[in-house]
Amino acid sequence: MAGEENGDDGSIESAVAQIAEARAESAKPEPKIKPEAPEPAEVTATVEPSEEMPEVSTEEPDATPEDDSDTVQPTIAAPDGWTAEDKAWFDTLEPARQEAILRREKGTQAAESRRQNEHTTAIREATAKAQAAEQERQYFASVLQQYKNPLVLSFQQRFADVLRGEMDILRLSQDPQRWNEYQGYQAKFTQMGQQEQLLSQRAQEAERERLDAHVETRNAQLIEAMPDLKDPAKFQKFDERISDFLLGKGIPAERIRQAAFVDLEIAYDALRWRDAQKAKAAVPKPQPNAGQPQGNVRQMPRVMKPGMGNSSGAADDKIAAIDQRAQKSGSVDDAAARIRARLGRRA
Repeated sequence: MAGEENGDDGSIESAVAQIAEARAESAKPEPKIKPEAPEPAEVTATVEPSEEMPEVSTEEPDATPEDDSDTVQPTIAAPDGWTAEDKAWFDTLEPARQEAILRREKGTQAAESRRQNEHTTAIREATAKAQAAEQERQYFASVLQQYKNPLVLSFQQRFADVLRGEMDILRLSQDPQRWNEYQGYQAKFTQMGQQEQLLSQRAQEAERERLDAHVETRNAQLIEAMPDLKDPAKFQKFDERISDFLLGKGIPAERIRQAAFVDLEIAYDALRWRDAQKAKAAVPKPQPNAGQPQGNVRQMPRVMKPGMGNSSGAADDKIAAIDQRAQKSGSVDDAAARIRARLGRRA
């Protein structure tokens, strides 16, 4: 039967269930039919950094933005020790050229400092060696003198007759014993003479080395005080001028060579002062024109005021006469005339 196939057994409960199910189905909204679309694939952002959207500025419209470090060129100071003219030229260069010059200047200064340190170290080592050699020389000279004095005294006692001329060398050579002894003394004296000569040569060499080191140090101080002397030609000209100046003052050449830096500095100041005085004396003095009074200031004629007359001396004489007359007479009229004359003179 059809009712049985659909699960309907004809009972009231079954009918109520079917009615409730039908009402539930009718209460559901009808689905809207939409075209099927493929689900979008996951998108990976591939925006280049340069294509990113700029950030919105939160500053006020009238706010002044800070300077961009990429557009504002930093100020590069010129190397220390440059003149004002060189610094002004340095400021006109591009930053890349300025940095290149600074790198080269720093390298030059570092090399100069390194050479200066090496020079100072070499001088210190040479000075230490020279002092040690001088002490050793003095020690050997002292030992040699201690050995020589008793030997000379013994020889004088043993061969006093030969020293006084009572015994000549020919007769002394005929005495084998004394002759051999005499020759032994002479051999020792020869050896001591050679040692003394060697010590003297070493002392002279040490003095030359000391003097060379002194001159080198002094010249370095001169170049540091006057950088233009780095040019060998200018230094030679400076040396010749100073030497000629000091030689003209009667100072020996050896003493000039041993002069210290401060001595040459004072001498150079004196030399420049002398040259300045010569240049000042060589300037011709201005000659006065014909008919003009001697002196640099020309005497201008005195300007006469109207009503004063041609001669101020005559007016003075007239006032003096009125004064004398008023003093003698004591008259009121003469006194008034005196006052009028003086007032007219002042006008």
